[in-house]
Amino acid sequence: MVFVLLQNVTTSSLDSLSAAGAVNASQVSYIDLVFKGGWVMVPIGILSLIAVYVFVERFMTIRNAAK
Repeated sequence: MVFVLLQNVTTSSLDSLSAAGAVNASQVSYIDLVFKGGWVMVPIGILSLIAVYVFVERFMTIRNAAK
């Protein structure tokens, strides 16, 4: 996955990729990417959702305590 993020993609290379039958980036969902990433991506995804929940909950608690 890292090599995908580091590539410099231009319009002409996108045209050649779509002509070659490669999957368009807009057709791949985030859930598909998580499951294609292997077994280690599922716990990372779950833990990231938990982290966002804890951040929002703590932010709201601190904001209410400051009032």
